[in-house]
Amino acid sequence: MVRQDVMLVIPSLSSGGAERVMVELAKKWASSHKLNIHFVILTDLEDFYSLPSEITVHRLGYPVSKTSKFSKALMIIRTMFRFRVLVRNIRPTFVLSFMTQTNIFSLFSLFGLNIRKIYSERNMPKKIGKHFYSFITKYSSGMILQTQELYSRLSQVGCDLKKLHVIPNPVAELNVDKYDLNRNYEILTIGRLVEQKGHRDLLHAFSIFVKLNPEYKLIILGKGPLKNELIKYAKKLAIYDQVTFCDPISNIESYYSRAKYFVLSSKREGFPNALLEAYCYGVPCISYDCLTGPADIISSSSEGLLVPIGDVESLAQAMHRFANEPDLLMGISQKSVESKKKYSIESISDKYLEVCLGR
Repeated sequence: MVRQDVMLVIPSLSSGGAERVMVELAKKWASSHKLNIHFVILTDLEDFYSLPSEITVHRLGYPVSKTSKFSKALMIIRTMFRFRVLVRNIRPTFVLSFMTQTNIFSLFSLFGLNIRKIYSERNMPKKIGKHFYSFITKYSSGMILQTQELYSRLSQVGCDLKKLHVIPNPVAELNVDKYDLNRNYEILTIGRLVEQKGHRDLLHAFSIFVKLNPEYKLIILGKGPLKNELIKYAKKLAIYDQVTFCDPISNIESYYSRAKYFVLSSKREGFPNALLEAYCYGVPCISYDCLTGPADIISSSSEGLLVPIGDVESLAQAMHRFANEPDLLMGISQKSVESKKKYSIESISDKYLEVCLGR
């Protein structure tokens, strides 16, 4: 039986949630479905994730370093041309791209080619452009969304509903210790150090919380342009000695295995991978109730605590509840691990493949 060629496209293999999901899909399809995976990386950013040798990697080398607008435009055109030639030579059964800018890049690069093109929107857009999304949907074979809320919004701007599919992210297979109350007094958060992730709110809330719970430490796992600013803010709040900033690591299990509970302070999300992982591995979770994502995972108070966006006092109160109600922690932990099968890579990868193949 001839193995089918399929193509996955993403800007880089940096330490983000979308990158992890695409890597997991590629590995699963290569091993379980015996597909020839062509993994296209558009930029020259350094890899965080790795791929097995049976997956063919194509690096188009678009430079992310600052250049003039003219040089940047030329490089975009050059990269689009290289990508189109690559697709025409391989003739994959389908091309799956992640992230808005990559979806636009793929759409225009492959315009006119008779090939299945699947786009996945990985975030909740600040503004739903009627013509923008209806145009992308029209010239795609399908669009994969992560939440029902985004599906509802796109259905109101003229998108072809037959092409819209809601599939959540898979949870990675991790070796995380079973939850118990003897864990370190550590509160964990994971995410890029950017404005969207709301780390200033979390630091503020922690400064309120820690006055009554001085034994706790806050672990912030992630890197980004706001790191120095956040360090200064922690010092201003006089909590710097109780906050640890760590760069992302591939062996994340140790953090989930130590954390007493997890907090997500994002103001906007698509489908938060770190929250999902912590939740499925039994780490009790608190999250801002941003428009999409957290409420899809934490659907009731027996599964975690949701806090209104920007309400720092309520965030601190939720943290205080977790620190002082051990029965609540254990109940949430036991409830959440029951959902792990729903988000397994086996289940989610099959759903993706059905959409990509048009079954």
